[in-house]
Amino acid sequence: MSSRLPHEELETLIAADALDGLEDEDRDRLARLMASHGPDCAECRRLVTEYTEVAGRIGLLLEPEPLSAGAEDALVVAARAQERSRVETPRGGGPVRRWVAVVAVAAAVAVVAGVVGYAVAPNQPGLRTVTLQGTVPGRVTLVYQHGRSDAVLVAAGLADPGEGKVYELWYQPSAGARMRPAGVFTPTDGSAVVAATVGSSFVLVAVTIEPGPDGSAQPTSTPIFARSL
Repeated sequence: MSSRLPHEELETLIAADALDGLEDEDRDRLARLMASHGPDCAECRRLVTEYTEVAGRIGLLLEPEPLSAGAEDALVVAARAQERSRVETPRGGGPVRRWVAVVAVAAAVAVVAGVVGYAVAPNQPGLRTVTLQGTVPGRVTLVYQHGRSDAVLVAAGLADPGEGKVYELWYQPSAGARMRPAGVFTPTDGSAVVAATVGSSFVLVAVTIEPGPDGSAQPTSTPIFARSL
């Protein structure tokens, strides 16, 4: 059995491969990593089976919406960037890599089908997706787990925010508390899949359009997407 770190590296790549979203370079890397475990590695087989099953559920969801090239690219880039940053700090990083890999599949489900409510993924029963209500065209979904501060925002069908502007995600940790910034993003072809930082618990999430490139410390415009939890 190989060390724990290579299996955790594998998990992100397997999740993306289940979505047919790997570039040749990463697909070759995945093959090399799996070969290093040997053909009889039960853990490798389990990961492939679980993520393939979850990705396969996408085709069973109602009212599917095609995944844009921008969303596919953003999803794979986000997963690769997260995985590579975690490889540099292996101590205690296992749960975070597992989270990124699970979210990679859940995020794709959210984009394709506009899932509202909760999504359950392998070994991660507390994983949730919540779709924000919008006053403009498009869809914004937050994939998160209660008690964690890291999340993934998934957007599709958004308009360009305008020259010098960005979309900014906000969260409210408790009723009456000030809104806190969770990250900025600019969609590509209307889509985005980006890492976000939210509180370990919150009662409201919202998206506004703010001055770029870094957004604002407090909202300066009316939310165009929001959802109370």
